[in-house]
Amino acid sequence: MIKLNFPLDHKASWIYKGRTEYRIIGAAEKTPAMKFILTSRPLSEKTPSPYNLSLTEEGEPLETLQLMKTKKGIISPLTGDLWFPKQVKMGDSWSVQYQGGKILFILSNLTKITVPAGTFPVYLIDFKGPQYAHGSFYLDPLIGVISFEWSARSSSGTAETNLKLVSYKLH
Repeated sequence: MIKLNFPLDHKASWIYKGRTEYRIIGAAEKTPAMKFILTSRPLSEKTPSPYNLSLTEEGEPLETLQLMKTKKGIISPLTGDLWFPKQVKMGDSWSVQYQGGKILFILSNLTKITVPAGTFPVYLIDFKGPQYAHGSFYLDPLIGVISFEWSARSSSGTAETNLKLVSYKLH
């Protein structure tokens, strides 16, 4: 069995550099390398869990997700969905509800990856959904997400994002 985790902790943060490319109805737009910051903070000082996990791009909020540590793994306290099961086997899959759709995660490989923050042993987790989105991320259970690739398509075009970990602070 493989133990998965995401290091939710008071004042944990991860800094990524990445690019986003949009192709909307024939026109393409690439962003320069941007700075993305993921932070983990308790929802309140009196309650150590759940945590708000917030992603910002160059200081602009992009996404906030509430997560909570339990005996089963890391779950959404709002839906009860398991985002990171505590124990899995290679090839296992699980799904979560997100933004009105479902995301299917598949633990597909154990490998090493080198990014600006260093070289890490990681689990490759592929995902599909919601709708026409798919991608993968590399997870070090002690550090967090090391690299993230995502793409989506719709009737108006496509979008792709690629992030690499530059630095992190867990405590």
